[in-house]
Amino acid sequence: MSKLFNVLSNSSKAASEDTQKNPATKRFIEFNYFTLDEFTKKYKRYVHNRGIEGGVDVNRAKAIAREIRTLGTYWLINPILVNKRTKTMVDGHTTLEALKILRDEYGIELDVPVCIIDVPKEVSDAQAIQMFNNIGLPWKLLMYVLNYAQEGNKNYQALIEMCKTLPEGYFHRGEDILIRNTAALGGKCQQENLRTGKFKLTEEDVQTQMELGNTVNRILVAAGKPKSGQWTESFIIAVYKLNETLGKAFNVDKLVRVLESNKNNERSIFNGNTTTKYWQENIAMLLAA
Repeated sequence: MSKLFNVLSNSSKAASEDTQKNPATKRFIEFNYFTLDEFTKKYKRYVHNRGIEGGVDVNRAKAIAREIRTLGTYWLINPILVNKRTKTMVDGHTTLEALKILRDEYGIELDVPVCIIDVPKEVSDAQAIQMFNNIGLPWKLLMYVLNYAQEGNKNYQALIEMCKTLPEGYFHRGEDILIRNTAALGGKCQQENLRTGKFKLTEEDVQTQMELGNTVNRILVAAGKPKSGQWTESFIIAVYKLNETLGKAFNVDKLVRVLESNKNNERSIFNGNTTTKYWQENIAMLLAA
């Protein structure tokens, strides 16, 4: 983010004289130092950062505090970014927490480097924080979902509630994969919409996804509950596409019987392949047997 600060500073300095005189653009960026108390009185923390309670990874903050204390790396930290319009932090939550830990636990009080940025009105704090706070430690899909849900978006709140009622047995490695696979249940890989806040969830969508979730679960149970992995998402998409394309010809009962009997080692198709095409071809082959 230091590079970003330099680029923006240079851009501001290189602006034309007319632009510099324009009150709307005169102070596009401003850099300053504050004490911790001054900063917390003047600006507010974005509490929904990454969907983490309190908006900060405390363990990571403790590690940064220890590095600053033992290695003297204070000069390496990036400035905290604040939205000039809303006076809300859009980046640097972990840094701020680390500086607080240094003061409270080690008795070392350092100033808070702050960069004020002019975020466009059409960009919300949630969107700004996703843009700036997604470089060093990329957001997982679950973080976006929790972020928008905590902002009050009812579609994301409904998605979380729906996930709680989906059948167990085919999700793995925690809630982030649950969200990824639930997005896949829609058949269109809704992941981009989930990230941008455009995700919509109608009652019809819920019904479709619940039915498909049960279908996927039936198939996997019949296959002997193969260990879930990265292949699960493409498998779910394949099931959705086949169901959509074949209609009544997508005979789940037959597919379940074939996998349960495993007469000709049909379960061997569950070999961890991660391509949707593979799953479509092999499931269609079992249906045609």
